[in-house]
Amino acid sequence: MSSGSLKDLWEHAENIQKQGNPQRFQELVTEYAQCLDLVHKLSLFSNNEDLEEVKTNELKFMLVPFKYAKVLQDWSREERLGYLKQAENLYQYFLQLCEDYKIVSPKASVPKDAAFTRQAKIEHYKQKKQLNAQIRSLESSLSTSDEEDVREYWLTVLKMAVEDTYDNLESLQLEVSLLQSRPQPGEQKRLEERDERDKERLEKKEKASDWKLDDLSKFTGLLDKTGKPLRPFTILPDRKQQAKGVFRPDYNLPTMTLDEYIDEEMRRGNIISQNDNKGETNDQEEEDTDEKADAKTMKARRWDEFVEANPRGIGNTKMNRG
Repeated sequence: MSSGSLKDLWEHAENIQKQGNPQRFQELVTEYAQCLDLVHKLSLFSNNEDLEEVKTNELKFMLVPFKYAKVLQDWSREERLGYLKQAENLYQYFLQLCEDYKIVSPKASVPKDAAFTRQAKIEHYKQKKQLNAQIRSLESSLSTSDEEDVREYWLTVLKMAVEDTYDNLESLQLEVSLLQSRPQPGEQKRLEERDERDKERLEKKEKASDWKLDDLSKFTGLLDKTGKPLRPFTILPDRKQQAKGVFRPDYNLPTMTLDEYIDEEMRRGNIISQNDNKGETNDQEEEDTDEKADAKTMKARRWDEFVEANPRGIGNTKMNRG
């Protein structure tokens, strides 16, 4: 277990990484996270100072964000999309740090789309090959007391890390775009449940309609004991007629025109025509005329009876009688 100093944390993390044991992923992440936190707290690097002002034994700590990002990219399995986005931010921070100290020129930063032209990739490959050769030749200087050689070694390692960052960012950004296009775990589960429900509904619908009168062995209880159908069915003369109805709508089409329907309803007596209304009107008028004639006759009879009962001059006195 490390003592908690930046040097001890760095060495402990380096040892874990060399073992390459994925089971210690979380432990390694914690170690590099603590290293990065100490780098910030100690203010080891600032964009207000030059590279010459950085101590030789502190140059290696510039690699902390690069090492941290590489572990997240290479070792993460669960919640990979979140770790990759964190790694991308660490890579960008590392590139900015190297640009601030002019270890690489700003124009050498990775393009937004991380796409190199063929010629740029050739130059990139040659640069990495040359840096690897320099690192191998300078590794022997680490055991000596020559500070200039040690400083050159770490600067070369930083330049190599920058070249690796370009490659790592290119593959990382491609993987992020692929992961973002996939449904999230919760959304994927909802889609699967919806597909399962749709499948069940389709199977029920097919099961409800998948029966034929010529294959009654698959079905029982088509008719009850009295001969009454237990479910509606249609008897077709042949299979060709059934095939013609495949593309018919799911509702019943009309079997007669509107005029035919009206004629049929009139035949059944459900519709009263204007002629029928006219006949009823004539009958009513005849009844009214008969009633008026009867009333006139009765009035004449009552008058005759009145005249007979009241002869002319019946109301005069004896003096006025002629």
